[in-house]
Amino acid sequence: MTLIDELRKESTGLKGIIIIHLDFITQAINEGYTKRKIFNFLIKKNLLKTDYSYFVKVLNKVLIESNFKQEIILNEPESIRPKKFKMVDIKDSDFE
Repeated sequence: MTLIDELRKESTGLKGIIIIHLDFITQAINEGYTKRKIFNFLIKKNLLKTDYSYFVKVLNKVLIESNFKQEIILNEPESIRPKKFKMVDIKDSDFE
């Protein structure tokens, strides 16, 4: 940990704590964890002393400031087959 990180940790509010752990938070979001689960984890580690709504408000501001873009990975189908239709002649007798 650098001296700047130590200084931030000692005199930081919620925004500073989020910035210090931003790499962890963004990785967790990209892996599919909810902000609620991340919040609960940080509370259990005694890193936060705030309520969830304020945490999310500050986190969203920090993510916007850092130009965070969530990685969305879509599973592509292995093969897409076009549907095959067979043309059939229709007779008037078919409707009787």
